[in-house]
Amino acid sequence: MLDGTRFLGLSTVLMCLVLSQAGCSKEEMAAKNLERASIERLKNTLKDPDSAKFQNVRVIDQKGGAQVVCGEVNAKNSFGGYTGFQDFYVSLNGVEIIEDFDADYTNYCISAGYTVEEVKARTEAILADTRRISGASNKP
Repeated sequence: MLDGTRFLGLSTVLMCLVLSQAGCSKEEMAAKNLERASIERLKNTLKDPDSAKFQNVRVIDQKGGAQVVCGEVNAKNSFGGYTGFQDFYVSLNGVEIIEDFDADYTNYCISAGYTVEEVKARTEAILADTRRISGASNKP
């Protein structure tokens, strides 16, 4: 029996294969493969891998071209109870489940390796484009 994560990954791959003429690129397939492999890698670190539930899983392109998989996982602990969703990231350096504030999580999953100034500049550019497209004033 397929769990939700495997079913979602399998259905995405099958849909991409069927609709490959409609624009499912090699990059999208590679990102899905990375996502699936990262989830399996994370599951191998859990007490009860079959109980794992995932949400908000995404591949983040890092400054410099690397990719990191970030998301949230909820799994059973040694007592058989679910721990609640916790942030995680999987990078080349390993798997990390975040229980408290973690600078690496912020760097990998939120700022994607960009400096604070670069994040601010990117955010301001996106907001300016959004205002321009919507016809709104450039005033905050």
